[in-house]
Amino acid sequence: MNALKKISALLNRHAQAFWYVLTVILPVILRTGRRPVVFSAICRLGDIICTIPAALEIKKLHPDATFIYNCGDSSACLPKMVG
Repeated sequence: MNALKKISALLNRHAQAFWYVLTVILPVILRTGRRPVVFSAICRLGDIICTIPAALEIKKLHPDATFIYNCGDSSACLPKMVG
């Protein structure tokens, strides 16, 4: 039974990732013709704060790229505040 739960959880994560690509990433690619830069920091607040400087530096290197910062609802305001 434990193996069945693990497989179910794995399939659920894969389905969520596929849905994210289908509903967020693919429309950006179709609209702009370019791949977006995606940051995914759903874990803790410290992880999000630590990735913001890296995101800003990459933004300097690729000013025309579309940036998607994927984080939890409770931290969604942080990337918007930083730019």
